[in-house]
Amino acid sequence: MQIQVLPVVMPKQRLIYTRWFYADCIAEQHQTEIYSERHWELIDKYIAAAADMGINMILVPIHTPPLDTEVGTARPCVQLVDIEKKGDRYEFSFDRFRRFIRICKGNGIRYFEMAHMFSQWGAKCAANILVTENGKTDYLFGWHVAADDREYVGFLKQYLGAVTQELAREGILENTYFHVSDEPSVDVMDNYKTASDIIRSLAGGSKIFDALSNYEFYEKGLVECPVTGVGHIHEFLKHNVEEQWVYYCCEPEKGFPNSFLAMPSCRIRILGFLLYKYDIKGFLHWGFNYYNARVSRYPVNPYLTTSGDRAYPSGDPFIVYPGRDGVYSSLRGEVLYEGIQDMAVCFALEEYIGRKEVIALIDRAAGFDLRFDRYPGGKEFLEGLRAQMIRKISECAAKESHRCDP
Repeated sequence: MQIQVLPVVMPKQRLIYTRWFYADCIAEQHQTEIYSERHWELIDKYIAAAADMGINMILVPIHTPPLDTEVGTARPCVQLVDIEKKGDRYEFSFDRFRRFIRICKGNGIRYFEMAHMFSQWGAKCAANILVTENGKTDYLFGWHVAADDREYVGFLKQYLGAVTQELAREGILENTYFHVSDEPSVDVMDNYKTASDIIRSLAGGSKIFDALSNYEFYEKGLVECPVTGVGHIHEFLKHNVEEQWVYYCCEPEKGFPNSFLAMPSCRIRILGFLLYKYDIKGFLHWGFNYYNARVSRYPVNPYLTTSGDRAYPSGDPFIVYPGRDGVYSSLRGEVLYEGIQDMAVCFALEEYIGRKEVIALIDRAAGFDLRFDRYPGGKEFLEGLRAQMIRKISECAAKESHRCDP
């Protein structure tokens, strides 16, 4: 085996990459109490595994994320912030939050997203939030509370004020993003606008982002960083969105990149070149370690069902497997990381020949205008283009070194 070492330092990863992290699923799969010492050890291992595959943003459960939860129910509580109500005031304890952030920082995580503040698919209700009052702890807010409820809005003013102060104290406020509600549709735009207005006024200048596929949300200023499904991305690209993100999930299945088990690796890895060409700032996926059936009705064994018990395309809910005393990566996770490395190679070459020429090189290699819905199949294109770029980097680096020689 021959190994070539180039006299070039690869640039730091510019892509912000998140796959949603579920602390409750870790506790369930490993049969341990939530936030016990063993649970904390496992959280550390799972976050380390995430970082090893290029994930550099973590979903932080300041309260239990209102995601994939059946209406009227609650997932196991993983709320990091202890909250006590005293009259009209709330007191907040951030001890667990600080420990969680410390673990993230220790594993190289640079970006943080706070759990969604409102219910999924429409922002109709408050998130499930445990509050202690007069010695009793219960869900003061949740499905039974409307999103625009006066008491909830008053709570959010105090809650997000305390959270943003803590984020600033940790030195991560500038790298923090806030969610309103996941995957809203145009028929609930009024609900989303009400909720978005509340959060934007309280988020301390942090960016607001959500997974959505209708351009109207961005056009009306309801979201700063749209996270657009790959099936709709070219509509957004027409408008030159300043900070464009993409995501994929259960669909689309045909023609677009994804990371389902049934897909060839080339459809996973191609994402890196696409993200570079279209100047995509971030990539989001909903399932790093979701080991439940649909809407978390019950846990599943990910070694026996890779589809959430036939709820999703196989491979969609998770990209790592629980191990006996830790976590195992997957081929899909490793292949996607190769795509992220392809993106890094593009940026390295850009430093020598410019972005326009790198994009031209990509399209020449493809033989057409590379798009999210049109790209070459097979590994030959991917490996050939990476090799071509590395040769070009080597040539440029050699010329630059020669010019610098005395």
